[in-house]
Amino acid sequence: MFLGFNTLQPDQLVFANTKNGFKSLNTPGKWLKRIITDYHLSPSITVHGFRHSHASALFTAGATIKEVQTRLGHEDVATTLNVYTHVTKGQNQQAANKLANYLGF
Repeated sequence: MFLGFNTLQPDQLVFANTKNGFKSLNTPGKWLKRIITDYHLSPSITVHGFRHSHASALFTAGATIKEVQTRLGHEDVATTLNVYTHVTKGQNQQAANKLANYLGF
């Protein structure tokens, strides 16, 4: 707990300011750019890219579409389906294996 904020609350902001309000939308991006610069990394992911990776990891772990929708804060499940569902190479292979098993190959 920091400054009276309970980080275990499900609705607690991830990036909160000192008054437990919203930080500037640019702040996490500035942090990431600083890390990339300080450690001489090549910028291969954006903050929004982390959001996509998070959603993909949830799906791979077996989370339902409704769970991911809630986690990402989408009002409409269509947004989650259309923007954040990515088929990984492993999932693509699993789908091919399922079809082969179904067809008896």
